[in-house]
Amino acid sequence: MASSAIILLCLVAGTFFSGVLANFLCTKKGIAVDYFSQCKDEPNTAILMKDFLVIQVNKDEYAFNGDIEFTKNIGERWELKFRLKKCKSKENTKSCEDFFKFDVDKVCEKLPKKGQIWSGFVEKMELNTKCPIKPKNYPINDIKIGPECLKYFPIGPAYYMLKIEGYMNKTKIICADTAFTITCNK
Repeated sequence: MASSAIILLCLVAGTFFSGVLANFLCTKKGIAVDYFSQCKDEPNTAILMKDFLVIQVNKDEYAFNGDIEFTKNIGERWELKFRLKKCKSKENTKSCEDFFKFDVDKVCEKLPKKGQIWSGFVEKMELNTKCPIKPKNYPINDIKIGPECLKYFPIGPAYYMLKIEGYMNKTKIICADTAFTITCNK
């Protein structure tokens, strides 16, 4: 009886820890980006993602092209929220479940700093990082991302959907959706 309980415990724990260990043992990750766009149900935010096209450059690198348009002054007190959902498969997005949340407050203070989740975009789009950010259209031309962008999220191989929302004085000013697949490359 005791040996059966130990075997069952080992099986349950083994199943749980094998999933956790898979994330840690996967040292070289690959990424395949499906899309990046303005949220369909939020077409009129103060910061708009316009006409984005994501092009695969090589096996693990994608280029983003489009426009980010600031339609209003974006001032001192705004925040960003990243909501990541993990899905059983790309074909079954109804299986997606909340997986990870990441909030950034005081964006104006952090915008010019290196090593932020947005640093690659900000540097290449020549955004004036001093708030308030004035209304302007910023073209995005071949801004490349690859597996290095995954350092901000503790994720393993799966299909993910990410929603990025920004708020200024409790008013939504940005909403973008992206979806991607993470693979474990040997």
